[in-house]
Amino acid sequence: MCRSLHILELLKVINFIQGPDGYPRKVKLADNGDGTFKATYIPDDCGRYKVSVKYGGKEVPHSPFQVQAFATGSVSFT
Repeated sequence: MCRSLHILELLKVINFIQGPDGYPRKVKLADNGDGTFKATYIPDDCGRYKVSVKYGGKEVPHSPFQVQAFATGSVSFT
């Protein structure tokens, strides 16, 4: 039960990842086993993605973060 609560809280923090087409993307969550979680996603298309992060129900400074996905596998943060 506690583990599910942590995942739900994490989903509140990582509000969403929006693809270049404007649609939300799924975030993969992994339990690190130490009370923390890792959130990852693999871009399914080239272009600019937006990662919205909230803490305590409020956007963190500079959120949403923009990430550029390239066909070469390189990533650029702005």
